[in-house]
Amino acid sequence: MAILLRRVFLHVVVWAATFFIVVSSGGCQPKKPSPIPPPRTAMSEVILVENYPSILLRDGLHKQLTLLEEPNVKAPTASSTLSVRVRLRSVADKTLLVRYRFRFYGADREVLTPNPVWYTVDIPSTHDRTFEARALQHSAAQWELEVAKQ
Repeated sequence: MAILLRRVFLHVVVWAATFFIVVSSGGCQPKKPSPIPPPRTAMSEVILVENYPSILLRDGLHKQLTLLEEPNVKAPTASSTLSVRVRLRSVADKTLLVRYRFRFYGADREVLTPNPVWYTVDIPSTHDRTFEARALQHSAAQWELEVAKQ
């Protein structure tokens, strides 16, 4: 009988402590929205490459590379030419070996870089690479980045 009374007493004490904790913490009221925004996820940082026709991803790379931010394009000035910076991230499950080249065009789409040089880089899985180039002519007004598998 004493053991049974102890068990009942223990259950009552545990229930009372739980009730006290719930009541003192605000009960079952709905939580107020946090003023701190939730953390960004990798997908919230992705910008669709399809929105940028100046970026050409060949050989199925559109499924393996994502654009991290809008391309940084600096217009030509009296002392500098058109410059472009593009950040791409690999979402592939292995290191990608890619080649890339920039082409620059004049205002009426005349080709200013007839034979652009291909450069090769590797992009490890979940890493990003910055592709940068500067036009050689002050008349450059448009650009194109082409990325293909090696």
